[in-house]
This record gives sequence, structure tokens and C-alpha cells, in this order.
Amino acid sequence: LEMTPEVKRVLAAGPYADNLQRCLSDVVVGFGPFRFDLLRLSCKELNFLIERICQYDSYRLKDLSDDKPVVIDAGAHIGVFSRFVFHTFAEATVYSLEPDRENFSLLNENLKDFEQSHRFQRAILDKKDVMDFYVSRRIDWRSTLIPNKASPYAKQFDEGEMETSYQVEVLDLDSFVEASGMNKIDLIKITIGS
Repeated sequence: LEMTPEVKRVLAAGPYADNLQRCLSDVVVGFGPFRFDLLRLSCKELNFLIERICQYDSYRLKDLSDDKPVVIDAGAHIGVFSRFVFHTFAEATVYSLEPDRENFSLLNENLKDFEQSHRFQRAILDKKDVMDFYVSRRIDWRSTLIPNKASPYAKQFDEGEMETSYQVEVLDLDSFVEASGMNKIDLIKITIGS
């Protein structure tokens, strides 16, 4: 992970960064430039994701035998896994789903150059519906459809970290596959919290 001069300047700003609403930055990773929001995902966290997904091949992508795989990336976040798919298989087709509005914006940015990338701002659940989406003000991977007051993270609701910002379309995986017209699926990667 190579930090751009912009990232280094923001990190040097230290406590002054608290007043920023958004700090978009680009980093250079093994598969090219990659955009993320430094205020929602630290360089250390991004590096961890890239290491787990790419270096350790956590989702066993390299085990696929088809050189034109069809992949569903549910909970696509900002596109690290989807980009890794295209880096590994140039002729892949990837269906990326991400309900978080800000993450989805970055997902679009990170996948815009890939013709076989299909992106949807939707969530996968066990039903079709429109639901409130609870967004974390601090950490982008803690947003959720279903707040669990019994979880260890329940205090985030009490402390005002979570807010209902908007509604998102949810659908079950079978309905999504049918609506997308897929005739085969080689890998389904699901990283969702609800």
C-alpha cells in the first residue's frame, strides 16, 4: 500500500481532521489506484482488507477453474474484492451489491473502468422489501439494516453513533440472481452484517 501525498497531508493534520466531513484519497495497490474515504476507513484497515482478500486469498478466488467466472460480491464495500476478481480474471463478470450510499459511491469510482462490472445499491436479506438503513457516523463497516440491541456493539446506538439516514431496497439472493439474468455463478462472496 503506497500512500499518496494527499493521504500523508491528512495524517499529518492529526486532530484537525475531526472537522472534516469527508476526505477522499487514492492509494496505489497491486491492482492500480484505489479510492477510499480516509475518515471512514484508515490506511491500516484498508491494508488489512487488501492483505486478507488479495495476499491470503481468503475467499479462495484462485481456486476457480473458469477463466471467465461469474461472481457475486454481496457486501461489496468499496470494491476491494471486486477489483481483485478483475485483477485475477480479466474476463470475469462481477455483480457487486452494497447498500451504504457513501461506500457505493466509492465502489462505483473503483469499478468504473471495468465493463463487466454490474453495481447495485441494494442489500441481500431473506425477503424483498424496503428497509431503514442505519449508518455509522464513525466506521463504515458497522452500518446495518437490523440493529441488534443485544450485540456487543449496542452501545453505538446509545452514544448516537448510528442514525437512520435513508431507506434501501433489500432482496433475497434468488430474486437478485433471477432479475440479473445470470445463467451460472462460479462464486458468491457474502460479507454482510445483518
